[in-house]
Amino acid sequence: MTRVPTVGVALLLLATLGLSGCDFLISVSGIPNIREMREVTLAPAADFQLTTRAGQKLELADLRGKVVVLTFLDAGCSADCRAFTGMVKEASAQMDYYQEAGRAAFLAVTAAPDKEGALLGGLEGMPQNFYILTGSREDVAQVRAHYEHIGDETEPARLVLIDTKGRFRAYRTGLELKAADLRHNIRVLLSEQNLLARPLCH
Repeated sequence: MTRVPTVGVALLLLATLGLSGCDFLISVSGIPNIREMREVTLAPAADFQLTTRAGQKLELADLRGKVVVLTFLDAGCSADCRAFTGMVKEASAQMDYYQEAGRAAFLAVTAAPDKEGALLGGLEGMPQNFYILTGSREDVAQVRAHYEHIGDETEPARLVLIDTKGRFRAYRTGLELKAADLRHNIRVLLSEQNLLARPLCH
């Protein structure tokens, strides 16, 4: 009986299933995928330093080891910003239940801190891991230039996901993301340090 080499069998199986090697590893290992956001090729996220509402300096590098959810606020985004606020509150509450909140940070960057309350529809009930960051218009514009134009999208990224190693991982051009999906994506990135298959895919 002719024996087919193991590698050949594996390649044939992948071709039959229509899966790439990465997809195959994920499918057989049960590793969940990021949902409702577009994943990108791994690349270091540009570091920056801005100021919190409390007047403290916060640098992106200070958040290494956490999953960072980054968004940008505009003067005319009241409805979107309220949606973002609600999403953060709900996702963070779900993470508190699973003791994950301390391993994530939500950042909202704005050049108009005096309007932040109106933009967000009120800040009551926001979690401790939520930060509004601001700086000079030039500083904020520089941060936006690094983060808003990702991949080949013609629309700017409104929601950016950065992993625990400070790398771009996913983005979305709108803020209409379910809290359950956001929490799911954060959990995927938090769990990667204990998994082998997904890092091999990048």
